[in-house]
Parts: sequence; structure tokens; C-alpha cells
Amino acid sequence: IVVTGDDYYDVFARLPSTANLVRSFIATKTLLFLGYGLADDDFKRMYHEVERHLGRHKRRAYAVQLNSTPLAVKYWQQKNVEVITADATAFLEALISAMSVTS
Repeated sequence: IVVTGDDYYDVFARLPSTANLVRSFIATKTLLFLGYGLADDDFKRMYHEVERHLGRHKRRAYAVQLNSTPLAVKYWQQKNVEVITADATAFLEALISAMSVTS
């Protein structure tokens, strides 16, 4: 799912089916947040809104971040999001390489 800046504000009020889809993904899929600024207040607000409805039913998620502070890593760990310190492009290249080796 690609979420734009305006989507953060509209998704829960005007797009309930999209909000339900996002909740469903967080509850049933292992998510990788790539290209999201975890320090962004809009992203935090949206993630909080989704996790508020799911409680303990949300799955572990991962976020690739280049320069996270220890405080930010701890904050997201409490929300069951593991921060992976890496450049997004290098991470994707390594992931593709690892996937091609196993297949």
C-alpha cells in the first residue's frame, strides 16, 4: 500500500474501507515500512489509530531507517516494530539477492 501525505488525514474519516484494509494488514501480515519517516507525526498518528483498534492482535512489523536515534528505536520496539538500520536501497538489493539464492 502506498500512503500519501493527504491519506493520513482522510483515511479514517472518509475512507473507512481503506482504514479497515490497513487494520487487516497490520493484524494479519508482517509489514515492512520502507521510505516512511517514523518520526513523522502523521505516520505516528495513523499507526497509533490502527494499533488502538487492534491491541495485542497486531503482528510484528519492521521499518528500515537510515539514522534512527536510540530513543526512536525504543519507542517503536514498544509498538512491536523492529527498526532495521540500513539504507533502503541497499536493504532491498540485499533482500533481492538473498531471495534469489534461496529460490
